[in-house]
Amino acid sequence: MGLRMAKPGGIVASEFDLSRSMILARDTRGKGLLAQVRDIASLMWSRRRITAEEYYRYQLYDDRRYDAEARGRFVGDACHLPLIRHTCDIRLWAIADDKIVAHTLLQALGAPVPQIYALIHPLRIVPQAPTLRNAEEVAGFLRDGATYPFFAKPVSGVRSEGIHLVRDFDSAADTVEFQDGTTEPVVEFAERLWKTEGQSKGDGVLLQEVLVPHPELARLTGPAISGFRVLVVINDEGPKVIGAMWKVIGGDAIADNTWRPDALLAAIDLDSGKVTRAVQAQGTPGEEVTHHPVTGEALVGAQIPHWSDVISLCETYAPMATKVRFQGWDIAICEGGPVVIEVNTGSSFQLTQLATGEGIATPEFDQFVKWASSVNETSPRGVEALTSRL
Repeated sequence: MGLRMAKPGGIVASEFDLSRSMILARDTRGKGLLAQVRDIASLMWSRRRITAEEYYRYQLYDDRRYDAEARGRFVGDACHLPLIRHTCDIRLWAIADDKIVAHTLLQALGAPVPQIYALIHPLRIVPQAPTLRNAEEVAGFLRDGATYPFFAKPVSGVRSEGIHLVRDFDSAADTVEFQDGTTEPVVEFAERLWKTEGQSKGDGVLLQEVLVPHPELARLTGPAISGFRVLVVINDEGPKVIGAMWKVIGGDAIADNTWRPDALLAAIDLDSGKVTRAVQAQGTPGEEVTHHPVTGEALVGAQIPHWSDVISLCETYAPMATKVRFQGWDIAICEGGPVVIEVNTGSSFQLTQLATGEGIATPEFDQFVKWASSVNETSPRGVEALTSRL
C-alpha cells in the first residue's frame, strides 16, 4: 500500500463515439446538434478545459439538470496535473509515489494499514517483513513462508495494474492458485514477479495482506473490498474532508478500480455516511443505478459503517505531509474499522464528478486552489497565468 500520485484518467470507458453521443443527446434530451457544438467549443476553450468526451460522459448536454453555472463547475482531466503541480510541494511527491515509504510512515504514526508479508527487491527493505532478493528466494517464500491469500502489487504501480490475488499453494503440484481458480507453477510465477520488480521502475513488488470487508458491506457488494475515496484539502486552518465516494466492485474483479468491467461509483453524504447516488463507471458512464447488480441489495440510502471513524482517520493523518495540500485517501472499511489502502497526491476529477453528478470546482474549491498555489514553494513560473485557467 502507500501514497501515490493519482493519474487523471481514473475512468476508462468504452471507446468514445462522437456521432453516436451527439445523436443520443439530441434524441434523449432534445439538445440540438448545433447547440451541443456550441457547448463543447465553449467548455474546451474555458479555464476548465472540458473535452467533447467529458461533455458527454458527464451528460452536460442535459439542460434540465445543468445550467451554465453548474456546467462551468466541471473540470477536465487536462487540469489535474497543473493543479497538483501548483498546490502540492513537488519535493514531497516522492512520498506520494512510493508505497514502501508511505507504508513505513503511516505505520510509524499508528495508522491502520494492511500487513506486508514480504518485499521483492534486490536491495530495499521494509519494516517487519523479509526482502526476497532473487527469483529463487521468491519461489522458496511461496513454498514455505507465505501467508495465503495475499496480494502481489508493484511498489510504484497505479490503477491496480500488475496485481495478483494469490489464493493458495498446492505443495503436491508445486503450483499457486489465483482468485479466478487458475494455477501456475511456483517457479514460473516467481519469475514473473521478479520480472515485474524490474519493470516497475525497479522499486519492488509487495506481497500484502488481503483485507476482509465489514460484514454489512460484504452483504451489499460481495466479499471483495470495495474501497472509499476520500478527498482532503489542507489549508492554513488544517485538514478538511471535502468529498467522498465509494468505488464499488460490480462483478468478480479483484480490485475496485473503475476501469474494470461492471464497476460502479457511489456518492457519500459526508455528515451522515449514507449513499446518496450510484452510477455506472463503465458501459454507459453516469447512468444511475439503485441496486447492486450481483447481490441485488439497495445501494442508494445504505448506511456506511464506521463513517465518522473514516473522516477522523483521514483528517488525523493527512498532516503527515502538510504541503501535499490536496490528497485522495483510499480506505477499506473492515469489521474493526477503516484501514488505509493508499493515499494519492490529488485525485481523479472523474471519480468525484461522475459519482456526484456535480462539478468539483465549487467556489470553496476554487478559493483553496488559489490559496494553495500562492503558498506553494515549488510552484512553476507563471502561477497566476496558469491558475487562472483552473
